[in-house]
Amino acid sequence: MSTLEVKAIQAPSGYNLAMPAGHILQVVNFVNTSMPNTTSTSYVDMGLQASITPSSTSNKILVVANINVGVYGTSHLAYPTFQIVRDSTALSNTSRDATGRADSVGNFQYTSDFGWSYLDSPSTTSSITYKTQMKNHSSYGGTLYVSKCDITLMEVQG
Repeated sequence: MSTLEVKAIQAPSGYNLAMPAGHILQVVNFVNTSMPNTTSTSYVDMGLQASITPSSTSNKILVVANINVGVYGTSHLAYPTFQIVRDSTALSNTSRDATGRADSVGNFQYTSDFGWSYLDSPSTTSSITYKTQMKNHSSYGGTLYVSKCDITLMEVQG
């Protein structure tokens, strides 16, 4: 069997080896296993974050977040809201209207899967960190319990 070893590939004069627009250049994924929970009505970090360094200022970052959350509260009006944050800038949020059942003592509980994506144009070649945050949508006494969550970052050729 033969082995081909190269130290670099260079395009001939007048040719560009860049990938065409829309191609995925790199992927970063992080799965949080710490199972965060909160009763806060203000956004709190979930411990779910990942960093990526774009190779060009014209490239975009596709952020995909998936969260499984349980809600336990005294009212069907207790439900979670999540947001995606780049460094310290909130980019996208999603909320979920309560759907579930009342248990035998009149408390409300349900679980739900959230999945959403956001295509960001950070215009940088410096390392950037994306994270998710969560909060109770209202002050109806709900507690949010996250059972699994992950975040994936994909650099998309601009």
